[in-house]
Amino acid sequence: MVKKVVVPGVDPESRPFNRSCKPYLNLDSRFTVRCPGMTKRGFTLIELLVVVLIIGILSAVALPQYTLAVEKTRMAEALSIGKTLDQAMNVWVLEQGGYPAGNVEFLGTDADAELDITLPLVPATADESDSKYFRYEAWCGGYGSQYCRWWAWRLDKGYGLLHETINGDDHYECWYRQAGIAETMCNSLAAQGWRVENDI
Repeated sequence: MVKKVVVPGVDPESRPFNRSCKPYLNLDSRFTVRCPGMTKRGFTLIELLVVVLIIGILSAVALPQYTLAVEKTRMAEALSIGKTLDQAMNVWVLEQGGYPAGNVEFLGTDADAELDITLPLVPATADESDSKYFRYEAWCGGYGSQYCRWWAWRLDKGYGLLHETINGDDHYECWYRQAGIAETMCNSLAAQGWRVENDI
């Protein structure tokens, strides 16, 4: 008499039981069935293409959002540096007893710049195609009107920030010359009272 083998998870009444299949114990103490000729089934070409397509769609959705988030961080840094420049120039004007008769440059090419402010390093060879940083300039003057201003421009993204105080009145401006991220960044400042200029 042949003893019937009952394997957990296998219903012998649902289909003819293959006597050549032998139960064996896995390392996790569970029984399974091994039959002659059984091989592990791999992925088909269609399945792989579907996976690649899904990954491509997710990347297309996530990459622009990631780029925008990075740009918002860099713009926030530029605005923070701008506030530092405002404070430093105001202190300088008070120490000098008023505005200078001509333009006094604090940043940029002036070797005798008055302000000691640490800015993000921009390589000297950076141009509009490869710079990943803002460039900054700041100066004050008293000829005709009393003013201090700073501006920062993002070379490779095509937009810039400007803040100037003229005779005690503040003016904020963001200009862009490229559609896309540059326009989005300037428009995000419009709600805060910034003037947006299209320079495309």
